[in-house]
Amino acid sequence: MTKRVSISILLIFFYLILKGQTEIKNDTLILHKHLLNKQIDMEGKADSVFLHPILTPVWLEEDNIDLKLADLKFENNNQPKIKIPYVNLIAPSLLISYGIAAQYVKPLQKLDKEAQLSAIKRVTKRIPADDYIQFAPAVGVYAFDLIGIKAKHNLRDRTILMATSNLLMCATVQTLKHTTKVMRPSGSNRQSFPSGHTATAFVNAHILFKEYRDSNWWLAVSGYAVATATGVLRVMNNKHWVSDVVAGAGIGILSAEAAYLLLPHIKKMFGIEDVNKNLAIVPIIFQKQYSIGVSYTF
Repeated sequence: MTKRVSISILLIFFYLILKGQTEIKNDTLILHKHLLNKQIDMEGKADSVFLHPILTPVWLEEDNIDLKLADLKFENNNQPKIKIPYVNLIAPSLLISYGIAAQYVKPLQKLDKEAQLSAIKRVTKRIPADDYIQFAPAVGVYAFDLIGIKAKHNLRDRTILMATSNLLMCATVQTLKHTTKVMRPSGSNRQSFPSGHTATAFVNAHILFKEYRDSNWWLAVSGYAVATATGVLRVMNNKHWVSDVVAGAGIGILSAEAAYLLLPHIKKMFGIEDVNKNLAIVPIIFQKQYSIGVSYTF
């Protein structure tokens, strides 16, 4: 019963995050204290002043009337809304669904046990690489940009994305581990579902892909290969069932997608504005003194 409740909470949690992005925002723009003292021909200049493809004036004066009022109000009739990339949610939803189903469907439970027995026969000694390579995609998110491969977002935004997605992932994974209480294949404890190592690898691998897929596709997908290797090693090291790894991958990818949807709201919440990076180098010559002034906006 506890397992079902925790899984339901997980699904509701992600539903509320994604649902919140679909709220329609009515933007109203107010143009303050503009004194227009000359006659405006509505057939001529008025087109350039009032007829905007997005902004529609609520109130207009009659033709050829001297406009001296202070405020003009405009409304956005298009009512734009943030669209959820539902296609991007298919893969993680399927992965999480499989992991959940494997907790109840006997054929899937049998598949878990068979895969585990096969892995144990092939590996006689633990391979500790999974404890380290899980962080490789996270390193790539920053390292590729440093070597000249352009990322989609700047350093600040990437850091916000990394922090948000990893916080969502950790909260989800730890909540499920302590509520579902699935026994590990090794029998060491009841914190098997889902795989935290795999979730960590995939949340960062997905950010790596979204940031660099337009610059270097092969490097962008390399994170998935490392994340998959992490999951395979978790099974081979007798730490997780296959369903744990599959669910962990789905949670990681979904957490990254949620972080991208939340990014504009987080920046707005903390008053973070986008500014262009500018580097200005100005030579200064004064009598017999020479110097250089440098200004950098980031």
